[in-house]
Amino acid sequence: MQKKVQNRLTSFWGCRTLYNLDEIIYNLSPFDLAHCARILPVLFSTRQRQNVNQRAMQATPTPTIHPFLDPGSWSGAFSVHVIGALVGGVLLVITLALLSGLLFPAKWWWRNRELRKLIRGRVEFVLFFNPQNGASKPIIFLDDGQIDPPASKNQNEDTWRIRHGCLEFLTDDGKVYSRFRLDKTRGQLVCTNDADIRSLFNQYLVPQY
Repeated sequence: MQKKVQNRLTSFWGCRTLYNLDEIIYNLSPFDLAHCARILPVLFSTRQRQNVNQRAMQATPTPTIHPFLDPGSWSGAFSVHVIGALVGGVLLVITLALLSGLLFPAKWWWRNRELRKLIRGRVEFVLFFNPQNGASKPIIFLDDGQIDPPASKNQNEDTWRIRHGCLEFLTDDGKVYSRFRLDKTRGQLVCTNDADIRSLFNQYLVPQY
């Protein structure tokens, strides 16, 4: 009896319409229906396992690679080289930026040290402030960034400082008037001729030995 009910419900399990369900229930006796409460959970569990097994047996679709990204194709190999070159360029720029961030401060520190050593050893210089006609005047540096008056100091060369490897003269309002760098070949401090200075170009300082 239990086998008969199980066979009928199993055949129903493959059907999908309510009509088949009504027909099977109508044909079952009350005694057969009493076994449904025990058989249905078993059939449901069995059917669920079958569905899981069927889904697991289905072949997993193989992911496709676009020809543009496939290294085996001509376009793919070319794109790989292009992407590699771009990444390498970006890494090179980052590396150079990091190195420059370390090297420039070290270079400025070394040049600042050389300038301080030169000024402390030869506190008196001759500033050729108008190279075209040879006009010059003496400059005497003091340790606190001041310039010894009266002949050396005026509103243009009021104070001095060393910054970023250069000697700068500041005006009486604190702005940069002229800027010089050390030229070891000539043994002089030559004007940088930067756009932000207000002095004549090509000025230079000669240390007095």
